[in-house]
Amino acid sequence: MHKPFEILSERLLIRPWRIDDVKPYMQIAEDLGYHQFSPPGLFYVRDESEALTRLQAAVELFQKDGIGKFAVFLRETGEIVGTCGLDPWMIHGKPEVELSNRYRMKFWYQGFALEASRKVLEYGFNVLKYPQIYGCFVAQNRGSKGIVDKLGFTFDCQLEHAGAVHELYRLKRP
Repeated sequence: MHKPFEILSERLLIRPWRIDDVKPYMQIAEDLGYHQFSPPGLFYVRDESEALTRLQAAVELFQKDGIGKFAVFLRETGEIVGTCGLDPWMIHGKPEVELSNRYRMKFWYQGFALEASRKVLEYGFNVLKYPQIYGCFVAQNRGSKGIVDKLGFTFDCQLEHAGAVHELYRLKRP
């Protein structure tokens, strides 16, 4: 079982979700920017009860595998920015992990995704010892493309996911 942790960057606190994170979870679930480039309704919750169900699943995934979408907060204020983490994926017929970023719209274009991604990749490579981590997004998502480029990911292939063509990139452990 994996124990909760906190990762600190210059401006961010990154940590696994907790059961008492209903309020910040509701904030991201209601944000249009957080839902951008997702199938409609994927992260939507109707009420705090549904948020609690999602949080329980996130806590269980982290405890079991040490991965998932981690909550990202501003260190200065404690406000929820979005999520960054490692999601389980079947890629090329093998279980792998994908670097995942989603942010509230008011936090776009401020470098938070790159800052959080660097820390989550360090965790994935140095703590969990993954030999490679993938990034996957629709071609129209220029923000994600910029992040994988800056982090040194290389193009792997195009694939169909959630009814849309996605680009798959890979980064090998340094």
